[in-house]
Amino acid sequence: MKKTLVALAALASPMALLAQKDKPFTIKGELKHVKDTIDWVYIIYPANESNKFDSAAVKAGKYEFKGEINGPVSSTLYAANPYR
Repeated sequence: MKKTLVALAALASPMALLAQKDKPFTIKGELKHVKDTIDWVYIIYPANESNKFDSAAVKAGKYEFKGEINGPVSSTLYAANPYR
């Protein structure tokens, strides 16, 4: 009986790691030495088994993204909407 409980506990430990909760993130940026006027910045990143698309207004050359992810991911920033 003890061996069965130890085996179940050993199997359940990695599963608990997979069920991590999302953690908040913030990306702050500033546009410098840009010739064209940019009103919006866009970001695409993987989140919850799909791609998340978000936008941020550029005010006084600065922008900020906030969201939640469950670990490090690769993202792409655009100065023009990639879906137009």
